[in-house]
Amino acid sequence: MEFNSWSFVLFFPIVCLIYWGIKAQRARNIFLLIASYYFYMNWDARYGLLLLGNTLISYLASIGLEHVQDHSRRKWLVSGSVFLNLSLIAFFKYANFGVETVNWVMATLGIGINIPLPNILLPVGVSFYVFQSVGYIVDVYRRDIKAEKDFINYALFVSFFPQLVAGPIERSSNMLPQFRRQHKFDDDAAISGFKLMLWGYFMKLALADRCAVYVQSVFDTPSADGYSSIIGTILFPFQIYGDFAGYSFIAIGAARIMGFHLKDNFNHPLFAVTVSDFWRRWHISLSTWFRDYVYFPLGGSRCKKWRIYFNLFVTFLASGLWHGATWTYVAWGGAHGIALGIERALGWHKKQFKAVEKWMHIAFTFVFVAMARLIYRAGTLGLVHAHLVRMADPANFTIANKITQMAMIFIAIIIVIAKDAVEEWWPKDKLAGSTPRPIWKDVAIITGMLLLLSIMASPEGGTFVYFQF
Repeated sequence: MEFNSWSFVLFFPIVCLIYWGIKAQRARNIFLLIASYYFYMNWDARYGLLLLGNTLISYLASIGLEHVQDHSRRKWLVSGSVFLNLSLIAFFKYANFGVETVNWVMATLGIGINIPLPNILLPVGVSFYVFQSVGYIVDVYRRDIKAEKDFINYALFVSFFPQLVAGPIERSSNMLPQFRRQHKFDDDAAISGFKLMLWGYFMKLALADRCAVYVQSVFDTPSADGYSSIIGTILFPFQIYGDFAGYSFIAIGAARIMGFHLKDNFNHPLFAVTVSDFWRRWHISLSTWFRDYVYFPLGGSRCKKWRIYFNLFVTFLASGLWHGATWTYVAWGGAHGIALGIERALGWHKKQFKAVEKWMHIAFTFVFVAMARLIYRAGTLGLVHAHLVRMADPANFTIANKITQMAMIFIAIIIVIAKDAVEEWWPKDKLAGSTPRPIWKDVAIITGMLLLLSIMASPEGGTFVYFQF
C-alpha cells in the first residue's frame, strides 16, 4: 500500500479513528501492529513472514545479549544475529548482482559457463527495517540501551507503518519509549502533522512525479539530444528530493497525528555548501546510521590521515551498495567517498564560507550531486558515457509540446526552494510568532495547500523511488 494510493487515503483515517477510540495504550499498540502488518502485506502476503522473521531474530538476540555476560559469547551472539539479518538483504538484494558478476568474470576469462539468474523479487523496504533492527542489536550489545522485553512493543518498533518501507531509519532510544507511554490526542500536533503530510504530497505529486515524466523520457530514449540530457540531469536531483523527502514528510506527519515523533530526515539539502554538508542534510537517518555503525567502528576520524580517507571511502562504498546492487551504485558511492576525502584534505568540511563564495559552493555541490546521480540513473557505465558525450556537444533541443510540463516543473521547483530558503534563514520562533495561531489561519493554510495540490499534481503518478532500496 503506497502513500499516494486511494487505498492509503481510506486506510489512514480509519486507523486513526480506531487508534484514538481505544483507551489503553497497550491495546492501541496491538492494533497498530496488526495495521502495520496489513499495510506491509498489501504488497505481498509473504512479506509479512520475512518481517516477522527479522523481528524474531533481533528480539531473541537482544534478550540473549541482556543475559549473557561473557564477552566472547556476547561477541559471537551479536555477530551471528547481525549476519543473519544482513543475510536477508544479501539474498534478496544481491543474489542477481552476484550471479551477473560471476557470469561477467566467466565471459571475460573465456569460460563458457552462464549461470541463470535466480530472478528474486526484492521485498519492499527490506533494507530499511533490517538496518533498524541491526542498529538496535548493536546498541544492546554496546549496552547503550536495555533490551526491550515486551515483544509487542519491539515488533511495532520494527514494523511501524508510517516509516516501515522507506524510513526514516529510527533509533530504538527514540521510538521504544514512545510505545511505552500513554498518548493523548493533541489538536496542534494533529493539525501540524496533517499540514506536513500535505507538503509531502506536494513534493511527491507536483515536483517529483512531474520531473519523473521528463527525466524518464530522456534516459529511456537512446537518441535524446544533448540539451535534453543536461536538463534531465539537472531535474533528476529535484525528482529524488521531491520523492524521498515527500515520503519522509508524509511519514513524519502521519506519525505525529497518532502522537509519535519521528526524527527529521531532511534539512534543506539544496543549500548544502559542500558534499560533506549535503550528507549532513540528506537522508539524515541513513547517513548517521553509516556514521555510527560503519565509519566509527572503522576508526572514524581518530586515526592517521590516510586511514580517515580510507574509512570515508569504505563507508560510502557500503552506502552505494546499500542503494543498489549494480556497479553504477558502487561507482556512485565511491565518487562520494573520494569527494569527501578531497574536501577534508582542503579543509572544506569545517570551513565557514561567506557571501559570494558560499553561493559558488552551493552551486558546485549541486552540480556534483547531479552528475553523481547521473551515474546510477543512467543504469550502466556505458550509458553514463553516452550522456556525457551528448552533454559535451548539445544540439537539436526542442521544447515544443513541453511548455506546460516545463512550466509546472519550474513553478514546483520555485515553491520548494522558496519554502526551504525561508526555513533555512529565518528562525522558527520568528516564523511561528509569540501567540497561538488562530484556527482560521490553519484552515486557510490547509485549504490553500489542497487547492495548490489539486492544480499542480501530476496526472501520471508513480511509485516512490526509495521503495526499491
